[in-house]
Amino acid sequence: VILFNWTFFNLANNTLSSFAWQDMAVVLGPLFAKAFQKGKEAKKS
Repeated sequence: VILFNWTFFNLANNTLSSFAWQDMAVVLGPLFAKAFQKGKEAKKS
């Protein structure tokens, strides 16, 4: 699994510019945060 992740990271790193990575982080970051928050609230109730 680690090897696959490393390979995938290398491929993605070669195809995407650092700007694209930042772009994805800006878009996906809040989505992950929202999903994480929802999951925590769902576990409580």
